[in-house]
Amino acid sequence: MPKPGEGPSKEERENGMYDLLFVAIAPTASKVRAAVKGDRDPGYGSTSKMISECAICLLRDAADVAPGIWTPGAAMGHKF
Repeated sequence: MPKPGEGPSKEERENGMYDLLFVAIAPTASKVRAAVKGDRDPGYGSTSKMISECAICLLRDAADVAPGIWTPGAAMGHKF
């Protein structure tokens, strides 16, 4: 594991990117595909964007979420 200060440089974080394709296949053989792309390093630049989007959704659109420990999808569903 990297020690403090051994992570990616500022340039590497700003120039990082990712492009993912998720495929789900139901028992009925129907498929769902979802693409996720990011313009920053996923561990640094995009994580802060994701946390901010979750917070905004909770405040504006999903205020009725019951207290507890939830994943973003379970707590906010289609609103997110």
